[in-house]
Amino acid sequence: MRRGIVIAASIVLMVAAIAFILVEFQKKQHNYEKYKTIPVFSFETIFNKIKSTSSLPKHEGYVILIFSPGCEACQMEASDYSKHIESMQNIFFLMVSTDSLSKIGDFALKQQLYNADNFQFGHVDANEFETHFGSVPIPSIFIYNSEKELISKTRVANSLTLLKYFKNELTDW
Repeated sequence: MRRGIVIAASIVLMVAAIAFILVEFQKKQHNYEKYKTIPVFSFETIFNKIKSTSSLPKHEGYVILIFSPGCEACQMEASDYSKHIESMQNIFFLMVSTDSLSKIGDFALKQQLYNADNFQFGHVDANEFETHFGSVPIPSIFIYNSEKELISKTRVANSLTLLKYFKNELTDW
């Protein structure tokens, strides 16, 4: 009889622990929803300067792309952005990663976005990253309007998709 009570209590505790873990994971997954504006955080640029999102230059729109230099989807998106960079001059891109600055710099150079005026690449500390964005898949894209208010969050977005957020009429390429 006692053995049955101990087993039942153990099962209840295990179910409660699993439920708690799942709820906490869900909170981290949806952490981005509480940031209706661009969160203020610091990052180190590929030029070894510390910058903050609080001092981003004025643009019609902002894209914060969480990426990894080894991510194939990230490489394809960056290649697409490079091809259509002239059409997207009104959008400021902040591409941040927890990877090393040398890997991030190599990625920017390979994608021909290294010296683009409206692109900034940076390293962000993993703890600070999680504080502001929670647990997000790579790539993750946060799209903001000119007032730095969240418009959308997505996993992938090519040039055409991004331009639809910021322009009423699209130009032909």
